[in-house]
Amino acid sequence: MHIGQSLNIALTDIESARSKRERPTNPDAFDLILRARSLLLHPMGPQEHAERRALLEQALLIDPNSVNALTGLAYELMQAERLYGQGEGDLDRAAKLLAQAASISPDSISVLNTTAYLAYAKNRYSEALPAYLRLLDEYPNAAGTYALVGYCQIFLGRFAEGISSIELALRRDPFSPYNYDRLASIGWAMYALGRDEEAISWTQRALAAVRSSFTVARANFYSHIAVANAHLGRMSEAHTALAEATRLWPYDTVRSHAPLDLSSNEYAELTRRNQAALRHAGLRDHADEDADFGVPADGDLHLVIAGLTPTSAPGVTTIRTAELERLVDEKKPTVIDTLSYTWGLSISGAVGLNNAGHGGSTSDAAQDRLRKKMQSLTNGDHGRPIVAMGWNSERFDGRNLALRLVSLGYTNVYWYRGGREAWEVAGLPETHVDTQDW
Repeated sequence: MHIGQSLNIALTDIESARSKRERPTNPDAFDLILRARSLLLHPMGPQEHAERRALLEQALLIDPNSVNALTGLAYELMQAERLYGQGEGDLDRAAKLLAQAASISPDSISVLNTTAYLAYAKNRYSEALPAYLRLLDEYPNAAGTYALVGYCQIFLGRFAEGISSIELALRRDPFSPYNYDRLASIGWAMYALGRDEEAISWTQRALAAVRSSFTVARANFYSHIAVANAHLGRMSEAHTALAEATRLWPYDTVRSHAPLDLSSNEYAELTRRNQAALRHAGLRDHADEDADFGVPADGDLHLVIAGLTPTSAPGVTTIRTAELERLVDEKKPTVIDTLSYTWGLSISGAVGLNNAGHGGSTSDAAQDRLRKKMQSLTNGDHGRPIVAMGWNSERFDGRNLALRLVSLGYTNVYWYRGGREAWEVAGLPETHVDTQDW
């Protein structure tokens, strides 16, 4: 098994290099798919994902019915959404590409794998898990699938099962470029089970395996080491690890930790325990709603959501918590929540549009879907007051949404810069959010 995996990587790389050498300016669809597959077999960051996506887009232009190109591109669109917050209607397009591939070859491994990953990318782990198990029934040698089964089990609160599944993936494919994530996930599940020493050991192995350029992943790993040490009462070690996590990724707050799938009470409880440990280790509770970072205002939609926001946006009225309270009481605006870091709660009457604050452009597929949704929510009244609410002053999701609304012609748009985090900090009432498809 191990030799087979290594040979697969080596042979794919050789064929990819051959296609580049022999047809550098006139590749066929299979050449492009080979080059994309070679990238996938090595550690990938944003640049590699973008390169792979471009290759698969080109392959589809040459052969619109290539199942491997259809599913490969669908996967990349999901990765852009899930890993980098760079959705541009990507999940919608991914679903269409996948449906086309399934109509051609419904039982192929690439179709089954991408079908399962679509549910996974939407954080619907109770749907993704049986889909991955079905894939393993058909293709038991798909080593990476055992890890994905394990991730689903962990997010569903089945921590011991998750450890076993991921350990099986490590045994079957010990040289996978994604083993850093597998090691870290075992560490996280160990922490969930109260096995803090083992949690630290596994997470340290993950740090040793992950690329130095993967700063967000490394920050998460240091954060996990911090909470395990805090749980053990080793506060000096906890402070040191947390300081490194914050240096690598300075936008974290305690309140920014929320379960990805709200269906698991066990994982929700783990998240609350993690929040308590992070507070104990010294992580700040929340971002400052009123902070002026000296960032000049622009009219751009920001692909990278985390960052220091300006205090204004063109065509938009910036609003703070006390002002929002009055606005809600007096004008009954339409409040749109982007659902970042959600526990399923929001301002009373808010409509949840998941990922409505992602970057991209005001001419992308997401903008067209938002246009149709807002038409329905406002009955075509472009003068209706609308509040765009993201997470906090260090996320661009609310601001992106506000700019999208202005571009759609809405003339009374408010950006709640402090976001749902500031509302929660103020102790103001929340109800279950009305999450709608769009």
